[in-house]
Amino acid sequence: MSLVDTGECCYGHKKSCDCESYSDEKTDIPVYFFHYIYTKCFLVFTHFAYTFFIVVMTPLESKLRTLFDVPASSISPENRIQHLGAFWPHWTLHKRKCDVTHRDIISVFRPECPYPVWHKDEWFKNARPPQAQFDFSQGFFPQSERLFKQCPIAHNIGSNNENCEYTDDAWSSKDCYLCHSMFESEQARYNLKGYWSVNSMYIVASYKCERCISCTNCHTCFECIESLNLKNCRNVAFSFDCSGCSDCLFCYNLRNKQYCIGNKQYSREQFEAQKKNFDYSTLSGHRTCQTFFEKILKERAYFRSLYFENTESVHGNYLDEAKNVENTYFMSRIEDVVNCMRGTMAKTCLDCVSSYDAEKMYMCSAVQLKCYDVMFSFQLMEARFVAYSAYSAQLENCFGCCGLVRGKNCILNTPYSPQEYVSLRTKIVDHMKSTGEWGCFFPGSFSPNPYDESWSSFYFPIGESEQKQQ
Repeated sequence: MSLVDTGECCYGHKKSCDCESYSDEKTDIPVYFFHYIYTKCFLVFTHFAYTFFIVVMTPLESKLRTLFDVPASSISPENRIQHLGAFWPHWTLHKRKCDVTHRDIISVFRPECPYPVWHKDEWFKNARPPQAQFDFSQGFFPQSERLFKQCPIAHNIGSNNENCEYTDDAWSSKDCYLCHSMFESEQARYNLKGYWSVNSMYIVASYKCERCISCTNCHTCFECIESLNLKNCRNVAFSFDCSGCSDCLFCYNLRNKQYCIGNKQYSREQFEAQKKNFDYSTLSGHRTCQTFFEKILKERAYFRSLYFENTESVHGNYLDEAKNVENTYFMSRIEDVVNCMRGTMAKTCLDCVSSYDAEKMYMCSAVQLKCYDVMFSFQLMEARFVAYSAYSAQLENCFGCCGLVRGKNCILNTPYSPQEYVSLRTKIVDHMKSTGEWGCFFPGSFSPNPYDESWSSFYFPIGESEQKQQ
C-alpha cells in the first residue's frame, strides 16, 4: 500500500508517519466486535478515569441535598455511582424462557434470575404483582426483598420498539440488532449509546449519525468511518476531532475543511486520486489504516483536556448543553446536576446513573422517560413522586413497589386511598429512619443481574469475594 506524504499539512507538522502492514487473518466477528467496543470505550472514557471524583461537598450539592431533605453521605461519590451502576444490566444477552408464557425469549437476565422474568409485552398487559402489608416489627429492606423477588419484571429495558429483540435499553427504535442504549434509531448493528442513528454499525456514544461505521463520540455525521470526536462531518474516515469537514482522510483537529489527507489540502481531483491508495475495504488494508491512524493519534493529534460543548459553570467531562453541573460525565441537555453519569434531558439530579428525560431525581439508576421526583429507585419508566421502587412503569405516589404497571397511591404494591397513602408513607419513613435504612440505597442482593453483567463491572471491576462483601 502506498501512503501519502503527510510531512506537510495544514498546520505545519513535520513528523514522519510510516505504517506497518498486516497479513490477512481470519477474524471471529463477535470477538472482533467486542474488541472494538471495549477499545473505543477505553478511548472515550480515558478522561473519566483520571478526573473522577470530587469528594468535598460543594454549595450546589448542599443545595440539592436540602431540596431532597437528605443528609450528606458517608460514602464517596465514586462508590455511590459504582453501587447504582450495579443495578443496570449491561453487555450480556441470554436465551431463556418467559416465566409466564414459557416461550423462548432473549433477555438481559439469566435463566436463574431470582425474579420472575416476563416478556415485556406480556408484562405491560398482564402484570399483577403480589402485594404485602408493611410490618413495623422488622426493617423495610428484608420484607421488601421478599416481596420484590416474587414480582415479575420485564425481560429488557425500553419501549415502543419494532424488531429489536436482540437489544436492551432501546427506545422508539426499529430493526436494531445487538445494540445497547438506543433512541429513535433504525437499522443499527452492534452499537452502544447511539441516538437518532440510521444504518450505522459499531458506533459508540454517537448521535444523529447515518451510514457510519466504527465511530465514537461523533455527532450529526454522514458516511464516516473509523473516527473519533467528529461533529457535522461527511465522508470522513480515520480522523479525529474534526468539525464541519467533508471528504477527509487521516485528518485531525481540522475545522471546516474539504479534500484533505493527513491534514494536507488537495484539489478534488488530487484527493480522489490519492484516496485510491487506501483500500480499507479488505481486512488487511483496514488494519493497516488502523495502525496508521493510531500512530497519528499518538504522535500528531492534539487532545482536548476536557470535552465541553455549549456549557456554563460545569465540572466533569463529555458534557453538551449543560449548565450548573458538577462531577458529571457523558450527559447532554442538563441543568443543576451533581455526581451523575450518562443521560440526557435531565434536570435537578443528584447521585444518579442513566437519567433520561427526568427531573428532580436522587440516588436513582436507570430511572428514565418522563420521570419526576423519584428517590432511591432503579429501572422505572414514567414515574412521579416515587421512592424505593424498582422495575415498574407509569407510577404515581408509590413507595416500595416492584413489577407494578399503572400503580397509584401504592405501598408494597398495595393500593390505598390518597389520605391512607400519605399517612402510612410518613410512618414508614419514620420507621426507616429509626432502623437506619432511610437514605440508603437497596442492598446489592436486590439486583436481578450479577455484578459481572452490570454497567459498573466494566468501569469498576471487582473480584467475586469483594462482590459478596458489598
